[in-house]
Amino acid sequence: MIDKTSLLVTCEAGEGLVDLEKRLNREGLSLGYRPQGRVSTLREALEHRIPNRDALLYGGIDDLCVSLQAARKGETIATRNVPRASTGPDFKKILIGSGRRHARLLKAVLRVHPLPAARETLRLAWREKKNRDAFLKAFWGSGIRPARFRAGPRSVTVSLEGSKEMTSAEKRCLQKIAKETRGKIL
Repeated sequence: MIDKTSLLVTCEAGEGLVDLEKRLNREGLSLGYRPQGRVSTLREALEHRIPNRDALLYGGIDDLCVSLQAARKGETIATRNVPRASTGPDFKKILIGSGRRHARLLKAVLRVHPLPAARETLRLAWREKKNRDAFLKAFWGSGIRPARFRAGPRSVTVSLEGSKEMTSAEKRCLQKIAKETRGKIL
């Protein structure tokens, strides 16, 4: 079940991640979760806390998960979909990443995001490592939240996602920082 107002989706833990993403895409939404490695079901991602390649922008699987329903010794356990401070211990944090040690995950409520209107990938390079380091310091201080980021010894690749206006503004900002640190755009 997709709740477009609250931007939440309720799904079975055994649902395939590819199928879930396709279903969300048809509604103009995305989970924003690209697992590192081969993961086929939501249950696998949650039980093993598989890292998200797009975690800088969307968060990890435990950030995307709002609440869970699990089975333990024939009994159903459900975490509440309310602020953590008002519910006592955070059983969701205990269940995610525990394999099946505590319970078997049945359902999950996950945050979803509107599909990005624009995507940009910039590859920047510097002759000297100290200039790349100066860029990194200015970049992380700029407040830009990339979907993906990769730094090499003298290069950086940044992937941006979002509205056309925001992506364009972030790209201009990165280009300006690169120019100030003697970098070039590849």
